Amino acid sequence: MAKALVFVLIVSFIVIALVHVVGLGAEWYWRYLWLDTVMHLAGGAWLALLFFYLFYERAKVFDAKKNFVLTLIAVLGFVALAGVLWEFYEYFYDNIIAQLPPDTPRPHPSLYLDTLKDFLNDLIGGFLGTLIWWFCFRKLS
Repeated sequence: MAKALVFVLIVSFIVIALVHVVGLGAEWYWRYLWLDTVMHLAGGAWLALLFFYLFYERAKVFDAKKNFVLTLIAVLGFVALAGVLWEFYEYFYDNIIAQLPPDTPRPHPSLYLDTLKDFLNDLIGGFLGTLIWWFCFRKLS
């Protein structure tokens, strides 16, 4: 079971990373506004699967089969923490590396809504990743 989950984690990480890097370089995030939503959903799902690999398969910290609700709360907490760290990265990237145009108000009012939308999509993705694990990988472990 762990081998199948590791394979899915590696392949999906490569796909997410490639789309992100190419998306930044080709300005897909500004051309296709829905891409940010898809990436946060995918990232949340990936993080949920990573959680199950680290804390269920490897460390045996959680027994999702016995206490699904507690495990779901822990998964969403893990995803939320990573989402907060990612938003710090986005802020740093936008303001230090990419440097938004000088006439852009700081912070731009639409960034608050975008950040909240990103957090929500991270959590939805985390829930979907939990469902993927529950229906596809749980029986294998």
